[in-house]
Amino acid sequence: MELRFITSAEQMECPMFYRVFRSEPVRSASLQITGLGVFRAWLNGCRIGEDWLTPGFNDYDAYLRVYTYDVTGQLAPENRLEVVLGRGWCMSRLGPNSGDPYHWGRTYMLAVHLILEYEDGRTEVIETDSRWKCCRSPITMSELYDGEHRDDTLPAGEPVPCREIAADYHLEAPVSPPVREIGILKPTLIHTKKGELLLDFGQNFAGVVRFYSRLDRGRTIMLEMGEVLQDGCFYRDNYLTARAEYRYTSDGCEKWVEPWFCFYGGRYVRVTGLETADPRDFEGVVLSSALERTAWTRTGHSGINRLIENACWSQRSNFLDVPTDCPQRDERLGWLGDAQVFAETACFQLDCRPFYRKFMRDMREEQVRYYGGDLPMYVPSLKGLAGAGGAIWADAAVILPWTVYMAYGDIGLLEETYPMMRDYLELRIAEDEALGGTHVRFNAFTFGDWLAQDGITRKSVFGGTNHAFLQGCCYCLAADMVSRAASALGCSQDEAKYGVLSQSIRTAMQDEYVTKGGHLAVDTQTGYVYAWVCGLCPDAEVFRQDFLERLRRDGWQLRTGFAGTPHLLDVLFDCGLEADAFRMLLSESFPGWLYEVGLGATTIWERWNSLEADGTVSDTGMNSFNHYAYGSVCGTIYSRIAGIRCVSPGYRKVRIEPHPDARLGFCRTVFESVLGRFSVGWEVHEDGRLTVDVSCPSDADVEVVLPYFGEAMPVQLRDGRGKWKYRPTVDLLHPYHAHALILDLIRVPDIAAWMRNMTPNLYALAADPESDVRTRYLDELSWGVPTAARREAVLLGEWLACSQYTLLRRDGDAAHLADG
Repeated sequence: MELRFITSAEQMECPMFYRVFRSEPVRSASLQITGLGVFRAWLNGCRIGEDWLTPGFNDYDAYLRVYTYDVTGQLAPENRLEVVLGRGWCMSRLGPNSGDPYHWGRTYMLAVHLILEYEDGRTEVIETDSRWKCCRSPITMSELYDGEHRDDTLPAGEPVPCREIAADYHLEAPVSPPVREIGILKPTLIHTKKGELLLDFGQNFAGVVRFYSRLDRGRTIMLEMGEVLQDGCFYRDNYLTARAEYRYTSDGCEKWVEPWFCFYGGRYVRVTGLETADPRDFEGVVLSSALERTAWTRTGHSGINRLIENACWSQRSNFLDVPTDCPQRDERLGWLGDAQVFAETACFQLDCRPFYRKFMRDMREEQVRYYGGDLPMYVPSLKGLAGAGGAIWADAAVILPWTVYMAYGDIGLLEETYPMMRDYLELRIAEDEALGGTHVRFNAFTFGDWLAQDGITRKSVFGGTNHAFLQGCCYCLAADMVSRAASALGCSQDEAKYGVLSQSIRTAMQDEYVTKGGHLAVDTQTGYVYAWVCGLCPDAEVFRQDFLERLRRDGWQLRTGFAGTPHLLDVLFDCGLEADAFRMLLSESFPGWLYEVGLGATTIWERWNSLEADGTVSDTGMNSFNHYAYGSVCGTIYSRIAGIRCVSPGYRKVRIEPHPDARLGFCRTVFESVLGRFSVGWEVHEDGRLTVDVSCPSDADVEVVLPYFGEAMPVQLRDGRGKWKYRPTVDLLHPYHAHALILDLIRVPDIAAWMRNMTPNLYALAADPESDVRTRYLDELSWGVPTAARREAVLLGEWLACSQYTLLRRDGDAAHLADG
């Protein structure tokens, strides 16, 4: 693909390039267009296409995408083709503490190739050359972090000639969906005690605010974005240096106005320049890469339903051409740690195959161009600006391709990404050999269990799990995944080589971190999670009991960060610790997923305590309210609670094994896999019976394991469908008895109220977050507990036995699961 580039003869901000031409009646007209930074085009006053922020974000030295549009219906005898360029990623300041915005140059460039096929068979080409002119656009400032300024009172000025410019870009068609408008939000109006005029869109999102201007000529309006309120007033200190504003000066004409070359993240907008506002004149334009949704889940628990939607909103907000960490502050980069830990959930929720194909291509470009086999912290790395990612982050080189392969079964895509996987592992092997080949000694940087709650202090960014242990686990997993990828591709030598390496690393890790009695030396929640995932513990029962004891000492509170959280509940379910998994998932106290839901979150937070319990922001140094990493728990909801487990690539073999809990009441999930639709539902009935309903693609190899059915043997489906109603071997409705955990009892409002009145001594101990009584079982209260409380424990046990307090909960929509 060859195109000619032009630029303006005079430098100007956000220039408008235009060409006037005549045309005869056409059979078809096709426009190929690209540019640097980002472009928006019009033909005869009508916008061309529906894409935003084209040509998107990647290392432009590696390739530049060319977009093609059918403009047949927009042509007239006399035509004016206009293109305005904004800075976009190319010339905006990007990266932590980056003062230089010109990573890919300071010159706006445009390339256009318009092919006109006339009805008489002739062809004419309109392309960028010296016949184009350039003038000033109404955009006076455009930055991704800071926003946009537009002044419609400014005259375009005298046209300036254009000149051709040598540009040796590798041009290609896009492989990933463009950024598009995927929804509209309507706001409500708020007047704060500070006299501020705010718009509340009711949802944290990424996009722009479009408004209908009724301003007199010369009047200016300014919009500023924020994610949360503080004391009922506007707040955006967590945006750090990002101004995130839109400033518009009116020419006096009534019209709809919107930013062209930036996007914002937030829920609230402060409006300056108006005494009052009609919220009907404003709308939030939700922007995201145009990916189809593929999973819908509804339960009888409103908090879990909101959590799932929060994860979907965070994914949409951060899937804008690259999987970013956050859409609002002065960052918005493709951090690899966030990307890989969320990938399984992402592939459940949206059809991510083309999106990840483009991103993994970007990763490979960075690996070869700048990092000698390694991977940076974020991609694009801004031409090598980012440091090496280290374990977990750089391991996206292996984990992301394998996760995508399992989700979609695309052997061609695995073949494309295998060189990246192999080269990354070979680099790790060379580093290991340079340190003696012990498999347990590492000197490279890693973020470790980032933002875990077991660090030195509550606000420490580094978690408490040993970094060398995590590096060794990641090394082991990388070797195992590359071996399996080699097997899928028929590379038998690589399969054997890396399979032996994986086992060798596993053995070395066991020698270093597992005692002769089978106990893990890394006694953290994340330590146990990674030990299980890597197969380090030879005695499953010893591991299970030690993990349970760790959870008890932690009061069943989450202590995991970015590394451990995505796998935590999976491991608990797989170890048979269902009650402990639900106890942590359904906790409404800090730290936990429902803690933020209870504080009104509409997206996933970066920190467990992004807001304190009183609603105050905990820290402004690094705090995002739209960060999808901890939303990875939704992968557990789909794969363990709904029970859709992918066994072989592309869901050709699937294990359906739901895990019901009466606090959810029911769970219904629809998943559109590449093989077809899976539909799984379960419901706990008021009489204690359980219904499981399964529907699968007819050509899928499916085994169904019915929960608490008596026999754990898989059952077979007929014609891809099956429905069972039975009385489970476990009483799901009445788990509260004399052997119940005190922590579980005190969390049930009715039981807590009874205890407050009837067992006040026991209640005082149970309600004290510093008391270890909370982590004991009711019939085991003896040593160290006052006599009065022990007597009351017996009374409580008797009451529970008589009352048969039911756990069944339904505060969701039991009637219908939306299909789109």
